[in-house]
Amino acid sequence: MSSSLRAALRRPIFQRILFYGGTLAAIAGFGAYCSCMPGSNRAALNGVTAAGTETGKATGAATGTSTAEELQRSVTMLASTIGPRSTEAPRGLEEAATWLATELRRCGYEVQEERFLAGPPPQEVRNLSATRTGSDPALPMLVVGAHYDAVSTMPGADDNASGTAAALLLARRFSLRAPKRTVRFVFFTNEEPPHFQTDTMGSRIAADRARLRGDKIAVMLSLETLGFYSDAEGSQSVPGALALLYPSRGNFVAFVGSLAARSEVRDLVGRFRETGRLPAEGAALPTMIPGVMYSDHESYERAGYPAVMVTDTAFDRNKNYHQKTDLPATLDYRRFASAVEGLDEVLVARSNE
Repeated sequence: MSSSLRAALRRPIFQRILFYGGTLAAIAGFGAYCSCMPGSNRAALNGVTAAGTETGKATGAATGTSTAEELQRSVTMLASTIGPRSTEAPRGLEEAATWLATELRRCGYEVQEERFLAGPPPQEVRNLSATRTGSDPALPMLVVGAHYDAVSTMPGADDNASGTAAALLLARRFSLRAPKRTVRFVFFTNEEPPHFQTDTMGSRIAADRARLRGDKIAVMLSLETLGFYSDAEGSQSVPGALALLYPSRGNFVAFVGSLAARSEVRDLVGRFRETGRLPAEGAALPTMIPGVMYSDHESYERAGYPAVMVTDTAFDRNKNYHQKTDLPATLDYRRFASAVEGLDEVLVARSNE
């Protein structure tokens, strides 16, 4: 066989190797672009979280209540004492809003309400917001939001009494601070179906009205399902090839956003990892991937604001998601508290820059 013939026969194989090799390299490079985050989880994984969280910090100082106890109390109020809260359970939805407004006023906030009609059946519902005005009004504000409704007639302890409890605790702490940058805490109604990503979704109304007012927002953080953690192998589900990039144990908090929010995701993960409170992972992904935009941050990005979801990853970890078993007793309040303590430190730093 002549050398020219051998070369001709080998050329397609070489071309295929180049093609598939290049494709795999491109996929790997894109995966790294989406998932590689600054900092390290070493401090948290080496036992910082096992030591528990501080007691008597900020709002807990007056009562001696630990962060974990304060979070558990709020989750229990929403998911057990009040229970179902949706347009299918309107009494609970209104009771939750009234309780949140009362708690915010006790901290000295002037509570703003955004009332609108939604159904079925047609009824008046409301978003609530509390603003800690910063010393420099020229700086874009930080928005911390969580939806206080639950799906249908479910108790909704993790989804989303946990996020609501976290936002409320952070609001209490900021009521005692004098940040440089304004921080607004927003409690949304109607995140769950049938309102999800429709014109009656509470965060969509809040974000659209913020845009109409001309609000300048540096970043919006959506606190979405934050209380469920597990060290069991296989407790963390990750869709598709993304499973190669993330842990298989559900013992971390995740910062998730679109590719457009990549710089904010990286900044937040890096800062959170510096606290050593709890392992943190970040994902800045195409919006077509299921789950990436499944919360109130989607409404703010849609309105043109940088927005990131902070989450325990919901249905990718918690089998009680949207079930009657999503009860307060199923949450890990020690690690939930670690997540909120870490977020508090991140927000303090960001609010003073």
